[in-house]
Amino acid sequence: MTQQAEKQNPKCFVIMPISDAQGYEIGHFGRVYEHIIKPAIISAGYYPTRADDTTKTDYIVVGIIQQIVESEILVCDISARNSNVMYELGIAHAFNKKVVLIKDNATEKVFDVQGLRYWEYDKSLRIDSVHKDISKITSSIRDTCNASDDSMNSIVRLAGIKTAEIPQGQTISEVSQFFSAEYKGWLTKPSLIH
Repeated sequence: MTQQAEKQNPKCFVIMPISDAQGYEIGHFGRVYEHIIKPAIISAGYYPTRADDTTKTDYIVVGIIQQIVESEILVCDISARNSNVMYELGIAHAFNKKVVLIKDNATEKVFDVQGLRYWEYDKSLRIDSVHKDISKITSSIRDTCNASDDSMNSIVRLAGIKTAEIPQGQTISEVSQFFSAEYKGWLTKPSLIH
């Protein structure tokens, strides 16, 4: 499948550690994305993207929130217990997005989400385990996306709290413009220039 054909598929945003983490080889999570997560998403019929796939200059957090809200489904790798990942997972849950949780077999369970089903993959990235992991994650993406809208995929929803919504008629890009304008205004305040 060509990259152009892939982009016509519904989008699956990946929340995962991007930079190197203590206890992992340099570039480990890049390999996890390229050799396990990305192939699983493509196999499930979705177009994979993550925060560092963009080359434009923008306010990073706003771009991530936009991706979370606009994606059909999300894959979230909670390996290494990365705080940015947990923050973004919280946003996904607040908007009741369908999320497939995964983690490596070396990371301890995360208390706040341990009640949700997740899939473990082999941290070693051995070729024999990679093929099995791709297959498991592909199935999980398909099953999660095909689940009814009233299935409990979000801790916020499970708690009976109303989930966040973008107001009708407003798009996330307007929010991006607001943050961008506020950020630029903040940088030009005389008291902040040294």
